[in-house]
Amino acid sequence: MKNPLISIIIPVFNSEKTLNNCLNSVLNQNYKNYEIIVIDNNSTDGTKKIIDEFQNKNKRIRYLFEEKKGRGSARNTGIRKAKGKIIAMIDSDCIASQDWIKKITQKIRDGKEKAVMGFEEDFIGNYWTKNIQNANLNFIQNHLKKGYTASLDSKNFAIESKLMKELMFDENLGNLEDYDLALRMREYVKVKFLIEIKVKHLHKNSFFKWAKLQFNRAYWNAQIYKKHKKNINFKDEIMMKDFSIKNNLGTILLLIKIFTTKNDNHKLFLVISAISWKLGLIWGVIKSPNS
Repeated sequence: MKNPLISIIIPVFNSEKTLNNCLNSVLNQNYKNYEIIVIDNNSTDGTKKIIDEFQNKNKRIRYLFEEKKGRGSARNTGIRKAKGKIIAMIDSDCIASQDWIKKITQKIRDGKEKAVMGFEEDFIGNYWTKNIQNANLNFIQNHLKKGYTASLDSKNFAIESKLMKELMFDENLGNLEDYDLALRMREYVKVKFLIEIKVKHLHKNSFFKWAKLQFNRAYWNAQIYKKHKKNINFKDEIMMKDFSIKNNLGTILLLIKIFTTKNDNHKLFLVISAISWKLGLIWGVIKSPNS
């Protein structure tokens, strides 16, 4: 595949503040054979107007509407309609470099890989976003094995279209649908991680936004655990270690250590992250999505 059609999937929900920059960056690529599929997931702000304006100027943009709420549902709608041999994904709060499409698909086009994941770059630079950036890097590094990642972040990701259409996202998950995909795709393919391929990302930039996200992720992590616990061995799975008594005792000791450490600029971030995550897990264990 020297010059195949690439389908860029962008799910959007009330994205009027970031969508202009995202679409401008994806339209300004040095790889030319691609389509952009924007999936509106029930936006109530000016998102649709922005998409219409871009469509009038550039015919490579395709607009789709997905009524069922959730990034998994939105992405699946785009995946089903994708015409490309390769699917690349980016989020509406991200900005791509001019060579993003070329780089994120290069190893797939060369036949060396079937799936590739890049990383992200913080472009706000406040206390919360800097700590989130570092935490995300540590998380990825803990999931790496010989250059392949056991986790998945679909905001900077490319995969063979045929494979993605077979796997799809679980539309019943409200978050961490990409982690669920990573668990399911391991028996089919490895995901190559290339840290040098980065998109600028709008991280959560406040105490409350980060705490809410951590809680929500943990809740859905518990649902993924319930879904897969009978057919996947979670013994060495980092995301699932919180379901062991031993690990929970370790977290308590970690919090004590954090509170007693002086002059640590990361203290507040670590405490909020740990507490929000634990509360989300507890809520996820005792409550099912349909109850």
